[in-house]
Amino acid sequence: MGEFELCHLELNEAVIKHLELKLLLFTHSVNALNLRNCNVNGSFLKMLRRTFNGRQVKKLSIDYVTFAHDFCTDLVYIMNRGLEKLSMVDSSITTDQLKHIATFSNTEISIQSLNLTHVELSEEGIEAVAEIANKTVNGLNKMNFSGCGLTPEKLSAFGNKIEKKA
Repeated sequence: MGEFELCHLELNEAVIKHLELKLLLFTHSVNALNLRNCNVNGSFLKMLRRTFNGRQVKKLSIDYVTFAHDFCTDLVYIMNRGLEKLSMVDSSITTDQLKHIATFSNTEISIQSLNLTHVELSEEGIEAVAEIANKTVNGLNKMNFSGCGLTPEKLSAFGNKIEKKA
């Protein structure tokens, strides 16, 4: 299994084509993909979808990333393929994108760890996170909401949406 660090890369067409060729060498899965501080654009997302068709990514770090508008379709695809750890520290994910992920994720995703440090969450956003957590096979083992602007009302909304796992 490979681990790819793509931190601080400007993802132009030449870089994307080179990455696609490298990622295609891994026939079954990629252990970790770190996209910290990358410009996640539409071309890059299309390449990821092509490359990971039938492959699994276990850990995905998309910290400090500004996302393309339609990135969540590709993120859902990766989550539905067995993603175990997702980190989106200080990312630009919106409430609508979280709701899209919650709606289209499989009912038994494998995610065990979710880090949303410094992602501003509205009440609807925290409810979407709870819906994502409810879809995990065994529940989330670790969630980080540090610096997310959580209020008692938002925590209550989260608590009301979350389901207890046996």
